[in-house]
Amino acid sequence: MITIAECKLQCNLDETEIEFDRWFAQTIPAVVESSQAFLDRKIYVDQAALDADESAPETAVLFNASIKMAMLMLIGHWFVNRESSSALNLNDVPMGFEHLLTPYRYMVGVA
Repeated sequence: MITIAECKLQCNLDETEIEFDRWFAQTIPAVVESSQAFLDRKIYVDQAALDADESAPETAVLFNASIKMAMLMLIGHWFVNRESSSALNLNDVPMGFEHLLTPYRYMVGVA
């Protein structure tokens, strides 16, 4: 869904900088899991992948530009802020992760 090259672009790194590749490789699956948990939906890379999964939930969603940008924004945030706390007073950026993903959240009882 997300490549290391896309992560580097998001984090303003040159493609040739490889010292963070292992970090990106371990972060990408965590971002996908976090996004799926927030959405309460399984994300499929495309329609073919969804069709190929006989056990796909009815609530599945296809990977799209908004989901991708939300994932990249979260990767960028984690890249800059490696720890769970900081001495800085950080605020959510408007139009961030939640703003991009909320329209795709599965809501019980909402059509």
